Amino acid sequence: MENGKLKNFVKNGSAVVISVIISLFLVVSSVYGSTTISSSITTGGALSVTGASTLTGLLTFVYASGTGMSLTENLMVGGNATTTGSSGNIATQGTLTVIGTSNFTGLVTLVNATTTNVSASGNFMVNGFATTTGASGNIATNGTLTVVSTSNFTGVMTVVNASSTRVSISGNLMVNGMATTTGSSGNIATQGTLGVGTSTPSTEISTLGSATTTIYAHSSGTGVGSCLQLRGTDGTIYRMYIGSSDVSTTTFNGRTARVALFEAGSCK
Repeated sequence: MENGKLKNFVKNGSAVVISVIISLFLVVSSVYGSTTISSSITTGGALSVTGASTLTGLLTFVYASGTGMSLTENLMVGGNATTTGSSGNIATQGTLTVIGTSNFTGLVTLVNATTTNVSASGNFMVNGFATTTGASGNIATNGTLTVVSTSNFTGVMTVVNASSTRVSISGNLMVNGMATTTGSSGNIATQGTLGVGTSTPSTEISTLGSATTTIYAHSSGTGVGSCLQLRGTDGTIYRMYIGSSDVSTTTFNGRTARVALFEAGSCK
């Protein structure tokens, strides 16, 4: 090779080597800086990102595992969502808002829950106190309240238009309106003693009060009086009533009165 040609080959070869070195340096610099790729990135191994990553499009995770994740937009989970803890429960420090209908197949435990509407197709069990959000704190229902087992009411229980086959009360029963049995007669019957003004009457019927005690027996019919019926020791039934033709008499203290006599026979 001629001397001039050798010099030109060395000169041109040196330029090529320098160009390759500069290109490699630029590629390495671009890797450590910002990189924009127009197509998808596929890797056979793990993709590790040490800094904060901002993803503007739809992000799909398949079998994803991470120690921390922050999203500014909505998080949509196509499968089951669970924490990495042993319990597998989902916990939030803020408020959990559910817009659509939620179906809970297992046991749902609400602790200090506040909601405007809860619908349960199965049994609704409350371990603590149940109350409405109204100021009265009373429990109200548009339908029938059915109690299967024994219920203990410690406060005052007010029953309006109640219908029941049996009610057992260990304390006093106060009726503001009329009390009647479910029989056709509408009479009040008792197998024990009936006491008025006392819980332990000394007789079958007794009255007790601080003022004058009055036994009132009037009829709402016209020209109909009242009758007192007693049974004698011999088994004979006697009645006492005041008729319009009964004899008037004067007592020893000058008061006018009618003579009250018992005669055999019943009042009705």
